Amino acid sequence: MINTIQWLHCTQLRWIADYDRKNAKAVEGGEEIQKVFGYRFVLNEVSFTKNDPLKVSFEVTNEGSAPFYYDWPVEISLLDVKTREPVWKSTFENVDIRQWLPGDGWPKPNWKPYDKWPSKVGEWDEGEHTWKNPPKIYMVSGDFEVDAPTGTYILALAVLDPAGNVPSLRFATANYMNGGRHPIGLFAVGEGEGGSLPDGFEFDDPYADDGLHYIAK
Repeated sequence: MINTIQWLHCTQLRWIADYDRKNAKAVEGGEEIQKVFGYRFVLNEVSFTKNDPLKVSFEVTNEGSAPFYYDWPVEISLLDVKTREPVWKSTFENVDIRQWLPGDGWPKPNWKPYDKWPSKVGEWDEGEHTWKNPPKIYMVSGDFEVDAPTGTYILALAVLDPAGNVPSLRFATANYMNGGRHPIGLFAVGEGEGGSLPDGFEFDDPYADDGLHYIAK
């Protein structure tokens, strides 16, 4: 099934979720398949300045099977450390996430005759398969003028649904907070010292977050 998804660059197959969620093996297999469906934007590395002026760069790889088909903006924001609400935010310029493409050239199946519809069925050779052209690493960077009160804030990334400019698409990383933003470190405006997230920083489970939404115009 994974070979089929990657060969066809599938975004979805509607019946694929119809498995026994009480069966641990079925759930494990379902998770493997979900990781190759559509896009999967993996954050490989993020770097940023600790104090003004704010400069941010990150590397991302689409380890899924298909591109994302809409030109949604990538946001950088400063969040209050207690409320986790934005006190300042901006977007990267000249970034088109539709260009974050997956790999290409997955091996084709071997077609064999079949006595029912369809008249042929595809089978893959045994062993591990891979892309002929592996997915590229895409670099994004930006310089920002921050307008926020003096203090230390959580620095976060997000991808916005432009219908209401709220986070919607999520990166494939454990650095996640409910609401769709990804904390990457601490940034100081004026006095203070930014840097890594503090030990014991609590991330949220993206699977359990059912609060993502869009705002209709």
